[in-house]
Amino acid sequence: MALSRRRRSSSAVEVSKSSLEEVITELQDLPERPKNSLSLREAIAHLQVPIDEALDKGYSHEEVSTLLREEGIQISPSSLRRYLAIAKRSPEEQPPQENTAPRRGRRRKNTSMDSLESA
Repeated sequence: MALSRRRRSSSAVEVSKSSLEEVITELQDLPERPKNSLSLREAIAHLQVPIDEALDKGYSHEEVSTLLREEGIQISPSSLRRYLAIAKRSPEEQPPQENTAPRRGRRRKNTSMDSLESA
């Protein structure tokens, strides 16, 4: 049983230019929304100075991470070390936050057509 595919018309939904102008204005006029929570990495960056002071007093990363867990910040000692190292880097040294990771997809098999095209 073959399924028929219906092609949607590009004019199926029309939006007026005046509606677009209004939406653009509304979106641009939205106020900043305060951030109510931080990522774990951001939280450690905010706590960097007091954590470093505790480490300077002789407390270990394990002890500091235990204290943080008791206060509701779930972090392992190894993550604490890593996040502190990231927080200590100056902003110029930090890698950009955009998605720059290499793609990890399947490699395309080399077909006979591909070898002919590259020749």
